[in-house]
Amino acid sequence: MALANKKHTRIYSTTGSDFDKIDSTKLDRIAAKFNAKEHIADEGSFETLGPVLYQLQQVTEELDEIRRFATAELNHKATTKHVLNCGFYGSYTARQFMPFGYGGTFEYTTSAGRLENFGFVAPCSGKVDYVIMRSEQACGNSQVNIHIAGAGLEVPSNTPNFYSTAVNMAADDTSYKFQNFTNQGGQENSFNAGDLIMISFDPTSTSYDTISTAVLELDWTNEL
Repeated sequence: MALANKKHTRIYSTTGSDFDKIDSTKLDRIAAKFNAKEHIADEGSFETLGPVLYQLQQVTEELDEIRRFATAELNHKATTKHVLNCGFYGSYTARQFMPFGYGGTFEYTTSAGRLENFGFVAPCSGKVDYVIMRSEQACGNSQVNIHIAGAGLEVPSNTPNFYSTAVNMAADDTSYKFQNFTNQGGQENSFNAGDLIMISFDPTSTSYDTISTAVLELDWTNEL
């Protein structure tokens, strides 16, 4: 539905040369009267203008609510969730990089030479919210890790920048959620626009057929 044409017209202007223009002296005078609450203190004015003042107050409160709602909605839409998915055959009990770069079935224990398999580029700043793992084997105590490379690096280090809380994947064919990614100092994970990101999985037992979903939180106010 299109926005209807406005019905109101201005009460006065402070610029230009139209007949409704008021100068700064007059504007200061009426502002001072308003700030001094003369429209309330003067009983005669209040009796005459009371109904109008009441309606203006209602409009003011409505505008404040619209402003509050619009601000909240705009801030919400500036940050969005983005989902990545991949599947692979986990044949290691060591840390292994997951193929989020192309969603394929190949995993490996090092990032070296595997940019196109494991990496994805952040279009804006953000963080990894959580990662869900599911495999045909019970993997025991496991961890998911975030590896980040800035400009000038082909791939990130095999040593993670951020580690999830450990989760016991006690049952096969069951989904487990990994979150709370922090660095060694306890700082929450984050990445910048243009960063290269890889995600690794570190199980106690071999996972075999495995799928993973990563949920990213992207801040579109800081795009590349």
